[in-house]
Amino acid sequence: KDVEKDYARNERAERLRRAICCLQPILRNVVEIHQSNDRSVKEIAELVGISIAATKSRLLRARRILRRTLG
Repeated sequence: KDVEKDYARNERAERLRRAICCLQPILRNVVEIHQSNDRSVKEIAELVGISIAATKSRLLRARRILRRTLG
């Protein structure tokens, strides 16, 4: 059963990676920074050079798209 759980978890992770790759670059950028570095919204905004509000908006839009895609 552990092997089946690991396989299912890996499949979900791969589907998520593929879905993230399909995002628009401006959305993908903030999602990748958030996921890979576990950065705060403020840190992401500073790294990308946009406002905190814009960062939150992009993360929200990306999450909505990913939810629809992964349904």
